[in-house]
Amino acid sequence: ICIRIDNGDLPVHGDFMDLSDFPHLKALSLKNTAVKGNLLNIDEHHFPLLEQLRLPHRVYGGGGHEFYRIAEMTDFIHKLYHLKKRRSPKLLLYWRWHL
Repeated sequence: ICIRIDNGDLPVHGDFMDLSDFPHLKALSLKNTAVKGNLLNIDEHHFPLLEQLRLPHRVYGGGGHEFYRIAEMTDFIHKLYHLKKRRSPKLLLYWRWHL
């Protein structure tokens, strides 16, 4: 199952983690939506089959998210490393963050 809402035409709001219980979800693309949340909330039991994830910058750690302090990057990179280690290496392949 894939959910792709990238064009911004649909008013999609809420926390992206509300979709984490879908066990057969392989791709989730919410790039141009108003969803919020925190990428660091993803644990081993969330999104068990997810291979592709695209989130807007409004999500903490989402694609293009801007960090304001180097100190907040330490926790983020550590958690992200372990997330990618357990999941598909392509999960966050083209993501960029800003400091």
